Amino acid sequence: MAMLDRYRKSGGFTQLLTLIETSTLQKREQFIKIVHEEDPRWAEALQEKLLSVNRILNWDHQTLMEVVANLQPLSLSVMLHGLEAGVRDKVLSAMSNGQRRNVTEAFDASSPTPAEISTTFGRVITEFRKMVSDGRVRLDKIDPTV
Repeated sequence: MAMLDRYRKSGGFTQLLTLIETSTLQKREQFIKIVHEEDPRWAEALQEKLLSVNRILNWDHQTLMEVVANLQPLSLSVMLHGLEAGVRDKVLSAMSNGQRRNVTEAFDASSPTPAEISTTFGRVITEFRKMVSDGRVRLDKIDPTV
């Protein structure tokens, strides 16, 4: 049975998209390769719609403020460990003073593993998708290609 057969139902594309988004980079590439072998159009559509933490963090400041406001300080601190200094500063600038202080304290006190950082990136993407489905964020205004 082909892998895509189980996703060719109502909501299946979104289910596969979520599975790929929350996977590690290596698994993500493997999934895309498998999908491309079965149906290049699906692979192209998935790559166009895939979210990553870097893609989310490159959107406007208002959207970034909305995203960080909905994340727990511990999650934010772990996420920051996986970002470059310039991006880290951009994320911190989108926080309130109190939130920034809490996140900075948690950041300084923790030393997460790469697996923990990857898991947190998946949580950020999942939370963002939830914000979209709840109507708190409108993707058509932020990034119509998603």
